[in-house]
Amino acid sequence: MISFFRYRLKPLHIWLAAILSIAMLAVMDIYSLPAIAKEAGGIPAFDLQTLGYTPQTATAFLQALSESGKRLFLRFQLPLDFAFAFVYTFLFLALMIRLNKRGAQLIAFPILLFLFDITENIFSIVFLTRSEIPQVLFQIGSAVTLTKNALTAICALIIIVFLILLLKNRKKKK
Repeated sequence: MISFFRYRLKPLHIWLAAILSIAMLAVMDIYSLPAIAKEAGGIPAFDLQTLGYTPQTATAFLQALSESGKRLFLRFQLPLDFAFAFVYTFLFLALMIRLNKRGAQLIAFPILLFLFDITENIFSIVFLTRSEIPQVLFQIGSAVTLTKNALTAICALIIIVFLILLLKNRKKKK
């Protein structure tokens, strides 16, 4: 896998993944997530709760969410979010491995991020399709969301540091 990202992957592939990630994120941020929040009386969806959510907040969201909001969440937002996880994971892996020789040692972070994002989406499906949800599932789902958000920040920080180091090294060579 590392040799693929380091030697076979072209810069064009990375740019395409970046553009696709930004486009998918824009669709979610501009269209689907605000529409879902509107259908839930202004309460944001689970994955927008940066610091997690309480069972009470999750229950309030589910009770307020209209049937059309639920359909939008299940049939549009979640499929797009699953695809987004694959695209940004590819992008993060490519950037980490290509920007710095030590990047290959840190690929566990985007892989874990991917797993937590997929798990978060699965929890959303469970929450949206079950009538009775034990509070402990909301607590676990909240911890998954919190962990996913922390891993996102870690991955972004690693890439920023690698970019700064790359720019710094290029300046030294001139």
